[in-house]
Amino acid sequence: MSKTKRTVLLILGTIVVAAAVFLIPTLWLKPWVINHFYTRVFTRFVLRRPMLLSSLRLLEPIGLQFHNDGLDDLSVEFNLKEARWFDRQLKILRSYDRDGMDEAGRLSYDILEWFMVDVQEGNRYMYHNYPVNQRGGIHINLLDFMVNTHRVDGLRGAEQYVTRVSRFGVAFDQVLDGLKLREEKGIVPPLFVIQHVLKEMNDLIAVEPSENVLYTHLKSKLEKLEEME
Repeated sequence: MSKTKRTVLLILGTIVVAAAVFLIPTLWLKPWVINHFYTRVFTRFVLRRPMLLSSLRLLEPIGLQFHNDGLDDLSVEFNLKEARWFDRQLKILRSYDRDGMDEAGRLSYDILEWFMVDVQEGNRYMYHNYPVNQRGGIHINLLDFMVNTHRVDGLRGAEQYVTRVSRFGVAFDQVLDGLKLREEKGIVPPLFVIQHVLKEMNDLIAVEPSENVLYTHLKSKLEKLEEME
């Protein structure tokens, strides 16, 4: 092997090692720079919540819409996994030297720590709530999201709308599993809440499919698109 080739290989090897030293902590361990940690936490948090991403509309301006046909994971397993993830991220955050930061750095640190601690404390009572109640719940929230948040600006948006609606069944099953787990723990809503929710649900399914708000909303959007052509 010539000296030139050895030099090139040495340079390439150095670049690969340097990239690994930077990327591995940044993506999976403790990033060298705390701002990279902030970015990783935020990115990971929103990417696992497609409905939140649709609400924020951070990716659409750069042409990315992969998230616009998905629903958030409402399963018990996801909630437990997220709780463990938050615990790990809080430990990593607290391993940074807060005292060595400037005022702006300490403020960013304190805000993220407050958020993580708040989530962590809430996870202690993860199942001490009523996900379906007289003020709202999945049966209302999904309808509201599809009507007021999901964008139908063209054929792709309409197809994503239909795909999202087709996934309602999975979301309902996930919530039902959570309700069953709460029931096993003795956490059951008062009778008047159950009666109110049942009435709301029965009212939603009492109308003909062609009169359902999910259908009429999409139909109205498509008609407006046709008028614009």
